Amino acid sequence: MERETYNALVDNIYDAALNPDLWRSAVSSIRTAFNSEAAGFFIETKNNQLVENHILGIDPDVMGIYGAHYAEKNPWFTVPGLMKPGRVLTDYSLEELYKDRKAFSSTDFYQGWCKTLDFRHLMGGNLIDMNGNMLNFSFFRSHHSGHYSDREILEYSSLCRHLVRAADVNFRLDNSNLQTALTETILDTLKIAVVALGVSGRMEYMNDYARNLIYSKNGLFDHRSRLKAVSDSCNRALLHCIDSAYAQEKSSTIKINRERKSPLTITILPSSGNKGFLGVTSRYVTLLITDPDDREIGNAEYLEHRWSLTPLEAEFGCNLLKGLSVNQVAEVMGLTKETARWYSKQVMSKLDVNSQSGLIIKLMQDISFLGKP
Repeated sequence: MERETYNALVDNIYDAALNPDLWRSAVSSIRTAFNSEAAGFFIETKNNQLVENHILGIDPDVMGIYGAHYAEKNPWFTVPGLMKPGRVLTDYSLEELYKDRKAFSSTDFYQGWCKTLDFRHLMGGNLIDMNGNMLNFSFFRSHHSGHYSDREILEYSSLCRHLVRAADVNFRLDNSNLQTALTETILDTLKIAVVALGVSGRMEYMNDYARNLIYSKNGLFDHRSRLKAVSDSCNRALLHCIDSAYAQEKSSTIKINRERKSPLTITILPSSGNKGFLGVTSRYVTLLITDPDDREIGNAEYLEHRWSLTPLEAEFGCNLLKGLSVNQVAEVMGLTKETARWYSKQVMSKLDVNSQSGLIIKLMQDISFLGKP
């Protein structure tokens, strides 16, 4: 590879680090420079689940087949320690490891997937370990194009270091945008716990109030960066609602039972952030957790004037914000269920929302309301 070409690739990589929309062009130029039929990034969990795919030259449906049937059979991932981040491997690496020229071509991964795509030679490896999720960059070549030479391996090894740095910059900027977006609208002093889950369901951000609440292990706890409920039935409900937020972009509110305390209320909200790695819009699930035993939330008098509510409607809205169901608010306020449902419709209509989750979002965005003692 000419030095000028190499320098241009490096420039493209760092341009993409600061402007994710340029990643596709950068990957395309890398694929061309290494004379490959396909090349790009994918993210695979330590349990061999494909969670992201950005490979140029392979149809997404075909990568879906890899994820469903062949990820767990990928011969490089099955050898402990072989896919250490930063290490560049090829099909020849596997043959040398086993001292067998058919070590790669005899695998189910090659016979069932690579061969059908006419991919005989591969090069690549993991770039970054993101709490168990491996960011990988790989190249694919046909038998006709030939194997990757020692010189190409050295050139990519050098380029790989720049890919690692650029990807790290992208992820740091992405997480920084998430944290800024949350802390600008929700303050720890409000005693509302905020937890953001990333694409894999792992907790990527929590405010101080959430951290204290979760680490107390009374109702909720942290298990390998995943939020769990102590109660099995509550945990199943929590996981179901989180899955629905990811898959269907559906918001919901659930209760988490606790020993000798009132249940916690968790509002689960799907949210899309700014464009992150590879120009893909970051998808997060945000959890807003309130503890009714801690303190009163909001100010009914301010809510009354801010949204032109009646005194009872304002009181009703504050109770909804605390996570109480309509029936629970009816009991607290001494209303019939029918009257409570009517108040609920009135409050949501005046705030122009159609769900309790929508109401919470709107009030969370109202700094004046939240700041009232």
